[in-house]
Amino acid sequence: MICGKRGWDILVGKYNIRIATKKIVYEFIVKRKYTIIKGDSSTGKTQLYNMVNTPIVDKMCRRNDGLRVDIIALPRTESAYAVILENTSKSIIIIDEGTEKFGSKKFIEMLQKSDNYFIIITRKKLGNIPFSVNEIFEIETSKKYNNLKKMYIYNTLKNYYSQDDVFAEYINNKEKLWD
Repeated sequence: MICGKRGWDILVGKYNIRIATKKIVYEFIVKRKYTIIKGDSSTGKTQLYNMVNTPIVDKMCRRNDGLRVDIIALPRTESAYAVILENTSKSIIIIDEGTEKFGSKKFIEMLQKSDNYFIIITRKKLGNIPFSVNEIFEIETSKKYNNLKKMYIYNTLKNYYSQDDVFAEYINNKEKLWD
């Protein structure tokens, strides 16, 4: 599916995304051009990609004002994804780390020239993509429902820490209070 032009200039704002089957639901918000989903094996990352790639799955992506946007899975082969990136505009594209030449200079340039939003599923480093630390998530599962949880939080010391580091620090300080 190649998405056509729309009557608006650029993709901006927050987009509520819901991808669902009868058994599994993913719901989250995309706020910037690049959203990164990281995590261990078997946490549902590739399953999310595969669901977007399946035509019978219910996929909804809309802005708060009701504007609907297409969400598509980028094919994993270079020849196919080059055509999609050149001909798709103002959509949300999900990319799996298994994509050919993922992270290469040419691939990154194609993403940067695009006016689409990207959800990038990876465990690899992404040194050449300008993304925000606030847009790095992991999948949080609760039986049927899956949401994105921020991997890093901002504290008052103007540093970013993983959620687990902050919890460990809280426990350590709590134990010192009781000594």
